[in-house]
Amino acid sequence: MKSKALDNFQKRLESFSKLKNINQTLADKIAERGVELAKENYSGYERVSVDKQETEKPGKMQIIAKGKGLAFVEFGTGKTGEGTYPDKDMLPKDTIEFESPKGTPQKTQGYVYYYPNKKTKVNGGWYANGVFHKGQRAKAQMFYTSQQIRRECGEIAKETIKEILNKWRQIQFNYLYKI
Repeated sequence: MKSKALDNFQKRLESFSKLKNINQTLADKIAERGVELAKENYSGYERVSVDKQETEKPGKMQIIAKGKGLAFVEFGTGKTGEGTYPDKDMLPKDTIEFESPKGTPQKTQGYVYYYPNKKTKVNGGWYANGVFHKGQRAKAQMFYTSQQIRRECGEIAKETIKEILNKWRQIQFNYLYKI
């Protein structure tokens, strides 16, 4: 047999359990803002999609940008791009497989600005579609997105916690007057 007071108490407990998910709520809010910032930073680039994604760890999210050649835009390429990424310690270190501009399969250990290839590389650059290239400077859109998120993170957390506490107070108020 259930009473109204017991039902209200159960609802109160359920709302309290939502407070336990505060890490996930914060991560989600911060990631939403990160997606907005990344989209702004990638404006002008066609066929780029940006979205948030949960990680295996609870309360952690990641922002993913997808599009052809985005790594080259983010980190830079060739002799021109070497040394232009703001934090060289953040360059990819895993094995990277890709095709050269002439369609030759390539494999490097970590991010390499100018990989040796006698078939496609000449005079510190390469030809692609009949045009000679020496590379491009790093645009570092995701790097700058992460810096912007770090600057705004405290304010986002403050506002999110305020919203959660206001909801909790409303639940408390409703509980007190429904018994």
